[in-house]
Amino acid sequence: MPTGRASGSHRLAGILEGLHHEMVRAHHVLPQLRWHLSEEIELREHREILAAIIAGDPERAEAAMRTHMDSIRESLGAGLGEPGTSAV
Repeated sequence: MPTGRASGSHRLAGILEGLHHEMVRAHHVLPQLRWHLSEEIELREHREILAAIIAGDPERAEAAMRTHMDSIRESLGAGLGEPGTSAV
């Protein structure tokens, strides 16, 4: 995972690799989750996280990661039809 490698942390790289595998697995098990977060948004958020890490800006990286996690949380809620979310 480029983000983990860019951080210089083997531990973070391993954690992100594991999360990636779990997300791929979740998309196969729960196909309704697959497209709730558009690829365009996902790529933009990933690029922002990576840019902040490369720039050595931990506050910006944290803010970008929190934004991304909020998007994922919202997407998962919509995909599972949780109250207070909009299923697409």
